[in-house]
Amino acid sequence: MLVEEHKTRDGGIASIYADITDLKCRELEIEEKSRLLEVILDNAEQGIVLIAEDNSISGHNRAFHEMLGLPPIFARKAHYLRML
Repeated sequence: MLVEEHKTRDGGIASIYADITDLKCRELEIEEKSRLLEVILDNAEQGIVLIAEDNSISGHNRAFHEMLGLPPIFARKAHYLRML
């Protein structure tokens, strides 16, 4: 339950109650799927890297670093891929 309280101009309080059970369930489902995807990517033998529109690395796996012989710090920096 989400509760928001706001003071009114005349000194009263307006309370808003919202049931966020469905929202919380969806958030947990997304977190679980995200963890599963991370495990799959980290255990894949193929090097996988996701490149954003600005050429920054937005995602990668362990095999990506191993295949290119790069230290993990390269994937955390935004534009190192341009140097390759």
